[in-house]
Amino acid sequence: MNNSIHIVSFDVPFPPNYGGVVDVFNRAKALKENGFRVVLHAFDYGRGKSHNFSEICDEIQYYGRKNFLFSFLKRKSFISESRISKELIKRLNNSEGQILIEGQHCAGILPFLNRKALVRIHNIEWKYYAELAKRETSFMKKWYFKREAKCLKCEEFSLELAVLLCVTKKETDYYKNLKFKAVTVPTVVFHHVNKTEIKDYVLFHGNLSVNENEEAVHVLLKEITKTPISLPLLVAGKNPSIQLKTILEKANVQLFESPSEKEMFQLLNEAKMHLLFSNQTTGIKLKLLNSLATNRPVIVNEKVIEGTDLADSCIIWNNENSLSKCVEVALSQKKLAVDLIKFSPENYVKIISDLSVE
Repeated sequence: MNNSIHIVSFDVPFPPNYGGVVDVFNRAKALKENGFRVVLHAFDYGRGKSHNFSEICDEIQYYGRKNFLFSFLKRKSFISESRISKELIKRLNNSEGQILIEGQHCAGILPFLNRKALVRIHNIEWKYYAELAKRETSFMKKWYFKREAKCLKCEEFSLELAVLLCVTKKETDYYKNLKFKAVTVPTVVFHHVNKTEIKDYVLFHGNLSVNENEEAVHVLLKEITKTPISLPLLVAGKNPSIQLKTILEKANVQLFESPSEKEMFQLLNEAKMHLLFSNQTTGIKLKLLNSLATNRPVIVNEKVIEGTDLADSCIIWNNENSLSKCVEVALSQKKLAVDLIKFSPENYVKIISDLSVE
């Protein structure tokens, strides 16, 4: 059996500092550490090519993306059409081993491959973009998200050419109803070994350039103003807007803007507890898994864990339990029983190895 695996990534997973690329990074690392020769194919559009990739792969190839006008004229989704590379297709067809494609972002190459591939389903993408459109206030961004949702729904049929590795049972059931071959494969999480000092703060983190996460911060601030919590709130994330920075400053909430990988790891591990909020139920939140991996209390609203089996590992903030009450419950916990065995790299690799893509 050829133990090579080609991972086609929508972005360069260096540094692993936001949800999507953390998943890619951990998956590649797990496969490499468990005997696979990992060849990483990554689309670079700003993160650079000067990274040390030896921890997660044996070889790396970089590709550029087409511009938006190209996909617009072809009436295709930008996230998928911009990543259809003739060079990539030729290289994969001339290679041996399994092909693992990251997301519908990269699945536009499926009809051109000479063998069946695995596709990691991060979200039901058209639903994700439709939700983004609902919450967007900018006319142009709303138009773009609606267009992407419509195109991605039309392009979804190509996924029947692959074996789909879904994050949660919710996505698996959706694709099985479409008669696609789909299995549930949880995300790989490497458990953090906490040797850092625990500090008295509640941490909210996420990509703050994403409207969903900025909206979440506004909800948290409103709740804390109404019923104050007994610990300070810290907010950390990439590229916050000027408006959000101003609001946080006025609310006297400390902001860690675009922290490095090392800084983010430290913030995660020093937090006394984690606080996550979302108005969307698509996929599974990588920030949830990274928070659970610190073995500290994690407070979430119900949409964060919908479609997962992680409710027993979290403290649920809902209409019956105020945020301040959830914080007090978390403070009273002597030990948090979080079982991450289901996310172990070894179990994940076994699932990948056992899948038939003939």
